Amino acid sequence: LVSIVLASYNPNLKWLEEQLISINRQTYTNIELFVMDDCSDSVSTEGIKDLVYKCVNRFEFEFFTKEKNEGSNKTFEWLTELANGEYIAYCDQDDIWDDIKIEKLINIIKHENSILAYSDMRIIDTQSKIYSKSLKEIRPRLEYLRGENILNKLIYANCIAGCSMIVKAEIAKKAIPFNEKTVCDHWIAIFAASEGHISFIDEQLVSYRQHGENQTGILDGVSDKKTYYDNRINVAVSRIEQ
Repeated sequence: LVSIVLASYNPNLKWLEEQLISINRQTYTNIELFVMDDCSDSVSTEGIKDLVYKCVNRFEFEFFTKEKNEGSNKTFEWLTELANGEYIAYCDQDDIWDDIKIEKLINIIKHENSILAYSDMRIIDTQSKIYSKSLKEIRPRLEYLRGENILNKLIYANCIAGCSMIVKAEIAKKAIPFNEKTVCDHWIAIFAASEGHISFIDEQLVSYRQHGENQTGILDGVSDKKTYYDNRINVAVSRIEQ
């Protein structure tokens, strides 16, 4: 069983619909879906819920609403605890998954006896048009890590996007509580790297949507040496300590 966990907050409903349709089209069939809204205030929670009911009809799902806004890390922490599956697939609210994404990731996990698997991604714009066939086209220095003994590299720079990975649930649950200063997918990847084998598929199995409101960015919050230390060096030190 693969538990797909999706955190929503003021989503673009058109993009969310595309994401949900792509989840519903997965060739892998042993799936459950948990959607949790983090107290959206500019988009109706009922509208989000109605969209889930409209788009998902091939497997069981549940919809939850938080009582207060706590951010994506805490929302995904709640969802991780709720997941029943042997594996967890983390899901954004504005991407598009290839139909065969989960099937391919599960197959390589079984083939390589790994605890986490992830893939490359293509980049799409606000109109769902491809403007980069691979993440490496816009981040040429990016190194996709795989295998074992990669913790010393992964702890400083993440190459594993949450939307492109599937991880054994026991590892994700062990990573709770998530580090407040580290995006949860990076934190989970660090735990996985310390526990066993990481697999990588050199195929684009996700269309990652780039827009002005993405939560993460290559130099997000960095404008000079001081902010670089505050947002990169000091955060890395905190991560290592934890």
